[in-house]
Amino acid sequence: HHTHTWSYSLSMEQQQQRPLLRAVEFYSGIGGLHHASQVFFPHHHHHHTGVDGCGGDSGDCSGGVEVVCAYDLNDVANRIYHHNFPHMHVNSRNLETIKVGELQRHNADIWLMSPPCQVHNTTQHN
Repeated sequence: HHTHTWSYSLSMEQQQQRPLLRAVEFYSGIGGLHHASQVFFPHHHHHHTGVDGCGGDSGDCSGGVEVVCAYDLNDVANRIYHHNFPHMHVNSRNLETIKVGELQRHNADIWLMSPPCQVHNTTQHN
């Protein structure tokens, strides 16, 4: 049996030539998809001006994926997310309340989602 290992690797020059993709993370939890996007698709800051968490400009970036906003209702998960990504503010909002204009302002290329496995994970049955 032969085992093949596939890897995704680009030279620094190739990474700098790729456009930066902006992402919005829904059901963000503790930031697992945010972390994965950084590991597999890192971006490079040339003149970092800071990130305000939602809809902000992170400076001159190239290559990779940059999460520009996150949404989750779980306050505990949001605090852990903020610990893992101190520059990010997580919106503690029901997704049904988000207006189209707000989503458009993020100017996102991709949406990352990790919805809960259970529809009613906090419901108690009597």
